[in-house]
This record gives sequence, structure tokens and C-alpha cells, in this order.
Amino acid sequence: MRAGRLIAMGVILAAITAQAEAPPAEIPIKDPDGTTMAVAVVCNECAHPEEAGSGKVCRAGMVSGWLKGNQCGACLNELNTEPVLACPYDLHVTGTLVDAKGQPLKSEYVRLLTPFGWSVRSITSDKGAFRLTVGATAQPRKSTKPLIVDIGTQVSSPKGKMGSFTMYLLPPAYKECPPPDAPEKATPRAAPKKKSQAH
Repeated sequence: MRAGRLIAMGVILAAITAQAEAPPAEIPIKDPDGTTMAVAVVCNECAHPEEAGSGKVCRAGMVSGWLKGNQCGACLNELNTEPVLACPYDLHVTGTLVDAKGQPLKSEYVRLLTPFGWSVRSITSDKGAFRLTVGATAQPRKSTKPLIVDIGTQVSSPKGKMGSFTMYLLPPAYKECPPPDAPEKATPRAAPKKKSQAH
């Protein structure tokens, strides 16, 4: 009986530790002076933030997922074309992909998408590690030395040859996607014309 309790406590502590060590969904990209030039955003599969503390595994890197209770994905690129992301440094974005059991995900594609149409793709090593390189988006470059940004160990799920772990490179003060119950921000349509009646 006591051994069972100890095992249960160990499982709970391991779950709490894993949650505490989870990398943030928004990773600031700072220049050598500490100024944030961009943000790498990773969408989360959990529809609501409180689900992350419920023991549910929230797998990151979804093309269309969730972040802070809002939709997250292609809408980020659509909403953040202005102001143009200006980074006078080459970027190297690194990290590691693991599954829900902590095992490395090897030979998985990883993509970094931007609001101005650039995308970069890489593939994970046998240990789940990856590196994405992005050229400077503003000229002149301030240094030939790239900025290296580590997004940490991300819990994902195998997506196969056609799928990718996806993240978004956005301006520092980026616009978030609207809540799922918010009205769509579509271009207003003209009122339908009334049919003329024959006299």
C-alpha cells in the first residue's frame, strides 16, 4: 500500500516537473543589446490555458492550434503583415522535439513561417534536434554572427512525411488571432439589392 502511494506521488511530481519545465509558447528574439526584434510563436493544441495544468499533454507546433485560449496558426500571418518584421541579423532557431513520453522524434519536418511569405524547413536528427536558419530581413546587417535562439524541448506528436512541427516568426508586438466566438473581421458586404417589381 505504501509503495503504491510512493509510486503515485512520483508520477504526480514528474508531471508537475514536466509542466514547470515546458518552454513558453512565445519566445522573444533579442539583439545583443537585449532589444526584442521578433517573437517565435508556437501554437498549442489545448483549446484553453487551464487544460495545460490538468495533466493533459498539450502538443505544440500545430499548424492550426491554440494559444492563450485563442486560435493560433495561419491567422497570425494574415494579421501581421504590417509593420514589416525587420531583423538586421541572421537567425538560427534551434530546439528538440520529443513525444509525450519524452522520446526524441527523429526525421520529423520542422517549419518556420513568416507573415511576409518566407518559410524555412528542416528535419530533426536521431536525437530530435533541429536547426532552422533565416537570413536577415533588414539591411544592412549589423553583424556577420547569427543570433541563436533555442526554443527548448517541445512536446509534439509524429506528423509523418506530409506534416510538420510549425512555428511562426512575428513582430514583437504582434496581433493575436481573435477568440473563436468573436465575429469574423471580414470585409463588409454590400446590402443585397431589392428586386424591382414589375408594374
